[in-house]
Parts: sequence; structure tokens; C-alpha cells
Amino acid sequence: MFNFDKRYIYIVLMKYAKQYVEHWDEVKKKGLGLLLWGYVGTGKSYMAACIANALLEQEKRVLMANFSTISNDIFNA
Repeated sequence: MFNFDKRYIYIVLMKYAKQYVEHWDEVKKKGLGLLLWGYVGTGKSYMAACIANALLEQEKRVLMANFSTISNDIFNA
């Protein structure tokens, strides 16, 4: 069975996260988002926190929420 080295995948994903932060002003202007999904324990919250912390270091406003909170806000609006 073919199996990716998890370290390589995390390196690639963190590269995308870093690019997302580096181009934040353009990303925000275009209204683009980043959807993280996967099984429990795969690092979604960790990556989101890394992005949030990097944006906070740039003095950007950040709100971190899980999907159920977002969907409840949408359906209760």
C-alpha cells in the first residue's frame, strides 16, 4: 500500500498556510477563505492557530471558531 510520509505533507500544508498569511491583504480583499478538514487529531486546529498567531503578530484582527459555531451563527441570523 502506498503511504505518504506525514512529515512531508505537514511541510507542504504549512507552506500553504504561510503563503496565506504572507498574502493576507490580497486574500482578504478578494474575500477568499481557507477550509481545513480532516479526521480528529490531524492538526487542523494547530494549523489554524499558527495562521491566527502569525496574523496577530501583524496586528490583524482574528476570530477563531469551529464549524458548529459558524453554522449556528449562520442559521440563527
